[in-house]
Amino acid sequence: MRALSELAGVIVAGFAAFFGGILFLAGLVLLWLSGIASALFLMIAAFAGVMYAFTGSHHAAVIALGYLGYAAVPFVVTFVLAYYHGKLSDARQQRQSLHRIGSLRLEQDASFTPDAGRR
Repeated sequence: MRALSELAGVIVAGFAAFFGGILFLAGLVLLWLSGIASALFLMIAAFAGVMYAFTGSHHAAVIALGYLGYAAVPFVVTFVLAYYHGKLSDARQQRQSLHRIGSLRLEQDASFTPDAGRR
């Protein structure tokens, strides 16, 4: 019975890894497409900026600033996600280090007061 449960665990882990890999690749494709869209928006903003420099048209300036904003969104989102990922990683690491001192594993309600063991 134990062998069957181990086999089932291996099969479930294989399915999870397969579909996790598909999700990872889908995320990479989405990131790539976002980068392409951002580059296109940046090119449109540069072209509209050049047109504003030649014509002085208010409409060209608005278009340039609008597309510059569109191009900046993926960069801002990337910065925000990286910032909060670092915050979450640091919090998780700090929480784990509070329960470990050296190679000792402490209990949840471990006390650090010097007189805790004496009575």
